[in-house]
Amino acid sequence: MPYPETTDAFTVTDIKKWSEFKRQEVPLKKFEEDDIDIAVDACGVCSSDVHTITGGWGEEIPLPLCVGHEIIGKAIKVGSNVKNIKVGDRVGVGAQIGADLTCKNCKEDNENYCPNQIDTYGAPYKDGTITQGGYSSHVRAHQYFTFKIPDDLDTNLAAPMLCAGLTTYSPLKRLGAGPGKKIAIVGLGGLGHFGVLWSIALGAETYVLSHSPTKREDALKMGAKEFIVTKEKDWAEPWKFTFDFIINTADATDRFNLPDYFSTLKPNGTFHMVGFPDKPLPTLMAQDFAPTGCFLGASHIGNRPEMEEMLELAAKQNIKSWVETIDISEAGCKEAVERVWKNDRVRYRFTLTGYDKIRSSSPLSAMPTIPLHIAKPTTYPPENPLPQFLHTPSGLAIIELQGTINFPTPSDPTSPASTQVGKLVFPLYNPDLSDPSDTKWMKRVYFYVGKNQRMTGEVKKLGRPFAVIKKREKEDASMGGVDEGWQGEELEVVDVVRYKILFSSRPEPICLTDANGTANCNLAIMETAIALHLAILRRRLSNSDIQQPGTAFGITTLGPYCASNYTTARQPNPRVVKQASQISVIIPQ
Repeated sequence: MPYPETTDAFTVTDIKKWSEFKRQEVPLKKFEEDDIDIAVDACGVCSSDVHTITGGWGEEIPLPLCVGHEIIGKAIKVGSNVKNIKVGDRVGVGAQIGADLTCKNCKEDNENYCPNQIDTYGAPYKDGTITQGGYSSHVRAHQYFTFKIPDDLDTNLAAPMLCAGLTTYSPLKRLGAGPGKKIAIVGLGGLGHFGVLWSIALGAETYVLSHSPTKREDALKMGAKEFIVTKEKDWAEPWKFTFDFIINTADATDRFNLPDYFSTLKPNGTFHMVGFPDKPLPTLMAQDFAPTGCFLGASHIGNRPEMEEMLELAAKQNIKSWVETIDISEAGCKEAVERVWKNDRVRYRFTLTGYDKIRSSSPLSAMPTIPLHIAKPTTYPPENPLPQFLHTPSGLAIIELQGTINFPTPSDPTSPASTQVGKLVFPLYNPDLSDPSDTKWMKRVYFYVGKNQRMTGEVKKLGRPFAVIKKREKEDASMGGVDEGWQGEELEVVDVVRYKILFSSRPEPICLTDANGTANCNLAIMETAIALHLAILRRRLSNSDIQQPGTAFGITTLGPYCASNYTTARQPNPRVVKQASQISVIIPQ
């Protein structure tokens, strides 16, 4: 079953064949109201991916596993608790996708050290579902670990910032990078090139330490002041007591003579590691730290404020990562991880792209399709007496009623057109004086139900507009039909509904007098009317088209601009229109 239950992923199924990727569906955790579903557009290839799938950081990994934690895509579903992201936003996810957010560390902006943190791939949720990464069509992430991507950043260049970028930015900030500081970056790879870019952007004097001279020119292009080759004999002598701190991005520290590096630090400087080798560090003695009084440290990615600050800095200073793109596929994933493992001309990060192709070739794309057209203008009157669509001064709307109202007794229980519901009044809108773009009129709407009730509500814009469609009359090609030879059903859009009219307060009784001057306040309850209309629907539609009681239905006839809408519960998000005889039912999610 495809998204939203699963994601179309490129997975590793055997660490002995770690570069042999298999495309398959893997499950997503159950969607919760703090979650955001993301259709992936790009994912960086991190050396962490390679350390994981090769078993370098431990052979006990859950299989099949989809790696990738430098993810950018489009938010396509947003939970009701999500505050700062909406459907359609370009967003990113890094190496962490969850935490308890209640512990001391989380409350002090150290959620990246939460004892209950959840990695973006290979980690279990409470329900046992394993997190799956960005070498896939979709990811599901908690809002706290999902970030808006600034408009000025290119998707393919920004993706690697979400892990490699943050992993180097965080210690630079926490160790005080800035004007007047001399900082050395060890290693000029995926992590190291970000270390250089951020250090310079923060105003520090930046040096690159590398075992090979082949990257000297690149380091100087990035803005480094000096390039120091560490495989040369006595390389550290000229640099003793020079650097305020060193950021080590290399994953070959197990082969370093660490006292040489310590000697280049100023007193009480720090040798800080963000590149983690598969093997243990070389043996050290306490006296190795004494000549400079230095400290040895490491860190794990960064926190949310640092991520947001880093992305803002990149956009403001037009910082561009050095990236090579590879189309995502079984072969593309294989090429990317093998070249990272071999350090094969990677300058300096890979980003997987072309995700639209895998979504278009997923099993979902094999589902039957029906041509959809824009409706042609018509002048003929409605073919039935149902009330018109609810027109507001700014466009079509649906009604949401919360609570109980008293409904007029139907004159003919066999027809949904036999009972007049009531009328809408927009008391703050004057068509001769008001500009429809001025939304002040939306603050008050009256809904008169029968003769004895009035509800007061307001007009709200739908977060997700929906279209009303109908069966299309058969037309030849000259009238905008599909290709000649098409024998199937066609549909057309009648209009787009962008607003809802919300009535959340109790109705006010308004006892109007009849022709004889007698007050009439005898009222039936709303549930009777709802049951009546659902019963009519059950007679006219197949059982497969009927939702459970307590949901909302929009009843739309085939005549132009005709509809009636009721709801008995919380407002759903209409998303699909099903056709049945002369009625289209807008089915909520």
